[in-house]
Amino acid sequence: MLEKRVQSLKLYSNFMLGLAVVLALLAAAFGFGACDASFMYEDVDVSGIDASILGGALAASLLMEAILFVIVGLLGRRGAKNPEKIMAYLVFTGIGMAVTLIGLISGFVGGSSIEALSNQFVSFLIAGGAFVMGWNVKQEL
Repeated sequence: MLEKRVQSLKLYSNFMLGLAVVLALLAAAFGFGACDASFMYEDVDVSGIDASILGGALAASLLMEAILFVIVGLLGRRGAKNPEKIMAYLVFTGIGMAVTLIGLISGFVGGSSIEALSNQFVSFLIAGGAFVMGWNVKQEL
């Protein structure tokens, strides 16, 4: 049974690493667009905000998210390779789950739109699923 749980954790970790690559490529595209605002933001009305600043901020945000996905992916692969080292993965995904839960609660209390709340809920489910996968591997030891 442990082997199936380790395989699912390895698959999830590989998915996170692949997603990190996609986000890094998007960050590079937006970063390139921020250098030459006419490349991507020719007809965008951003209400007085310079389009290059907006593109640079988006690129930085995507790059930070890609770095976090790399960390989660590598910690998951490490835990799948040697289940005794799963604790760092559990701590990291537990913190991620807590942060998304706080965001969900603050969005609900703040009166966010249903789209924003559903996005936070899906993020919470993904973080929770990652934590549960790691916890199941830990319990099998």
